Amino acid sequence: MKNKKLIARCIPLFASILLLMGCTVKAEKAQIKIAVAASMFEAMEDIKSVYQEENPDIDILLQSGSSGSLRRQIEQGADIDIFISASRIHMDQLMEEGYLIDNQYETLVTNELVLITPYDSECIDSIRDLANNSAIIFAMGEPDSVPAGTYAQEVLSYYGIDQQMPNKTVLAKDVKEVLTWVALGEADAGMVYKTNALIEKKVKIVETADADTHQPIVYPMARLKTAEAKKETLEFEAFMLSQEAQQIFATYGFSEIR
Repeated sequence: MKNKKLIARCIPLFASILLLMGCTVKAEKAQIKIAVAASMFEAMEDIKSVYQEENPDIDILLQSGSSGSLRRQIEQGADIDIFISASRIHMDQLMEEGYLIDNQYETLVTNELVLITPYDSECIDSIRDLANNSAIIFAMGEPDSVPAGTYAQEVLSYYGIDQQMPNKTVLAKDVKEVLTWVALGEADAGMVYKTNALIEKKVKIVETADADTHQPIVYPMARLKTAEAKKETLEFEAFMLSQEAQQIFATYGFSEIR
């Protein structure tokens, strides 16, 4: 009888020990921390879902913002494994400073720059119209940190209207802020990427900037030296260059490198 009572008392203890053993045996997921340009965030969310479904032992953490602000965070010691920029400028700077594995990067996709207005607006018909209407508010990214703003400045300069724009231009912290201002009618027009315009129903594309009016819009990707010991980042980089990933990018309006 005593033995039965002793066994009964021990069962919960054994169960607890087994449960603890199960918890300790269970492996933690490998994390891949990615800093991605704001204009690519939605596409990366889809890629994250697909990749994690195919690789349940991987946990992808996305951080988005303007390419310039992300570059500065990396320079200040942010724990980032992979950086995807919307411009070669910021990636080249990190490469010169020695942050990239093997001192190199891959180019993922290309994009286009478009002029947008609120969907029901008729005040702007073209890029040249920006100079003709003194009453408008024009939005673009901050050229020093937002690649879309840099490209927009190049387009305005190409058309010879950059000197007429300062008094009617508002600068945004990233391309998504430009999109929001125009969608809400807080700006009469703005320049964003084609991929951003396609996912916002409250704006319309008025004109697509010709490729020769600005530097090529490309998205470079690199593994950072903080991820040198992680084989998972190399495997993810290969997936990003695969046809499966390229097809996801295409659904958002990005184009393959040719």
